Amino acid sequence: MQNSIDAENARIDAILNASTADKDTFAEIVSFINAVDTTNDTALGTEITTRAAADTTLQGNIDAEASARASADTTLQNNINTEASARASADTTLQNNINAKLAASHDMTLTLSGDVSGSATFTNMADATLSVALGANTVTSSELSGATSLVIYNSAGTALKTLFGAGS
Repeated sequence: MQNSIDAENARIDAILNASTADKDTFAEIVSFINAVDTTNDTALGTEITTRAAADTTLQGNIDAEASARASADTTLQNNINTEASARASADTTLQNNINAKLAASHDMTLTLSGDVSGSATFTNMADATLSVALGANTVTSSELSGATSLVIYNSAGTALKTLFGAGS
């Protein structure tokens, strides 16, 4: 045990010898430690106060930024809503214009000419009936399927007229 006590005394002596303070008694050492503690306590208290103030400032900055972002989000959403409303209104106007054009008279007339003639009007693009007439002498006997002919002769035996008809 004496060896342990001697070892601890040696350690304490080494600590005191390494110190720049000239403290020889226990009371001097305690006073020195208390003075150092007071200095450290004051420095620690100052740092705690400084950190608390910095935390308060930081929290204020965070709160201000959060408020600014929320306000910007509200403004952005209002702008989106306004634009969506404007687009919906424009879509309605466009559809109304399309409907008005469709409802207006858009009559179209189909006319046939040449060997056939006829016309039909499609009122508002509805159905129409087309009547067609063939022009005179537009179909020859070679174009008739199963054509029959009637030849009219005079008393001298000369053909005066040849008539063609479809079928037999």
